[in-house]
Amino acid sequence: MANIEFYSKIEDNLRNNHSQHIIEGINGTKHDFNQLLEMVNKKYETIQSQNLRNNVIVYMTSTSECLATILAIWKSNRTYVPINISTPNKRVEYIKNSLGNYSEVKINELGNLEIISHKGEPVTSKINNIAYIIFTSGTTGNPKGVKISYDNLEYLFRALGKKFNFKKATDTWINLHSLEFDFSIWEIFGSLYYCHNLVLLGKNIKIYEFDKIAQLISNEQVTILNQTPSAFFTLINYLKISELEHLNTIIFGGEKLDYSELAKVYTEYHKEKNIEFYNLYGITEITIHATFHKIIDEDFKTTSTISNIGRGIFDDNVYLEKTTYSDKLEIVVKGATVSEGYINNNSETNKKFKNIFNNRLYFSGDIGEYLPNGEINYIGRADNQIELNGYRIELDDIKQNIFNTTNSIKNIFIIKHNNKLAVFYILDKDKRLDLDLLKTKLQNTLPSYMIPSYYIPITKIPLTTNGKVDTDRLQRLLNKKIEDNTPQKRNNLTEFEEWLIKSYKLDVNNFEQINFTEIGLTSMELISLHEKISSTFKLKKEISIVDFFQFSSIKAFELEFLE
Repeated sequence: MANIEFYSKIEDNLRNNHSQHIIEGINGTKHDFNQLLEMVNKKYETIQSQNLRNNVIVYMTSTSECLATILAIWKSNRTYVPINISTPNKRVEYIKNSLGNYSEVKINELGNLEIISHKGEPVTSKINNIAYIIFTSGTTGNPKGVKISYDNLEYLFRALGKKFNFKKATDTWINLHSLEFDFSIWEIFGSLYYCHNLVLLGKNIKIYEFDKIAQLISNEQVTILNQTPSAFFTLINYLKISELEHLNTIIFGGEKLDYSELAKVYTEYHKEKNIEFYNLYGITEITIHATFHKIIDEDFKTTSTISNIGRGIFDDNVYLEKTTYSDKLEIVVKGATVSEGYINNNSETNKKFKNIFNNRLYFSGDIGEYLPNGEINYIGRADNQIELNGYRIELDDIKQNIFNTTNSIKNIFIIKHNNKLAVFYILDKDKRLDLDLLKTKLQNTLPSYMIPSYYIPITKIPLTTNGKVDTDRLQRLLNKKIEDNTPQKRNNLTEFEEWLIKSYKLDVNNFEQINFTEIGLTSMELISLHEKISSTFKLKKEISIVDFFQFSSIKAFELEFLE
């Protein structure tokens, strides 16, 4: 049994509070805290009897069985490593090799643990303080495994409990993020740590099915909602404010919040329904959240571009430091929530983490500025990392994977355009590129959210008079490519295909050989696509979001659903 303060508090809550519950999906199973603890103990016995290695890879879904598995791993004083079931095999293999020592498990249809494989020596009696390892995008083309300790979690949750002052035993949280995204750690274990109810999506609701999620929020009277801004501004199209009598708290994290976009929603939700809004800045490497800001009316009384992330959770743990390469100010996080670094990757750890005067520091690469009241305005990235739908992505990771996939390309530059990625490439002399083959191979090495939507051949990288890449010129080249791809300049397209290209500015050649996951739409665009189709075209039968993932080609989808 682990003598870990963070886990011990959660287990005490499960043992001593029978009025709180976990519920799965719409009309799904319901467990009180004590029943969840029984599930944990059963899985703990399996883990101990199978002599699992220290790092336990788990293929995760938002279910009570998965939750019980994580807690059982913690009870056995091991480290859990979440991997999405859709993660490409090559990326999974790299993660395994990075870990070195691991056991790989899955949860079968009966909810029981099945051991897939082991590597390395069994666990010894040595105390392990690493609670989880989450792999994030890396500049080398390979992901980096961030080690977060039980102590990191305890300091964070204890401090945020004081900041939010959670008191209602009837509060209900909901898990809306992938379990390989650390925001899910906060929304799942926040409910257990503060002794609140928790709603899980279960096996039958996907994180992009916002119509069902909205119904679940209403049915289960969710009071505390955690969202990335991108997801939230899609979700509100499905929420009926008249049905949100119980919602009292909305917490933003995971990516930059545009306050100008929030203004109208804030007026409707806060002033009319007294819902409180919070903006928390954080990165996987500093344990989910680093700053705290309660959004107030004054945040909207400026014409400047503001994304106020407030102050450090511990008041002085976040500050700005002038970078060595410009006059910009970099956000630096120090103290008890900073990770010890990346697993088996000292070179990358030493680049980003420092120990100074007995303080552990993380240099984020994010740029900020001080507001007149001393709070911090988050501006954006200083390097080649971008934020895309809540994920932090190293563009060099994508670049390196492209180079690893083909020897035809000499140089690459990648830009972000309308929440999509565009690749500008220069071919090596006398080389040709099979673009369709490249796209297919990238799907085997990169997660879907990192797959570029546009590929534009160029003869040289354009530069400004200062010798920097002329991104404005690249943007104009991309706009021209999109314009040249309009339906008016294409032949043999159906009305539906013309509509898709025009509506989403697609770069698509053959609808018989490409499916909806391959056409470069963002997850948010796929979420709303089914509603637009239903209102625009005459259908043979009703469609759902899931149908977009069931057909091998868009043409096959057309034949099945469109008149």
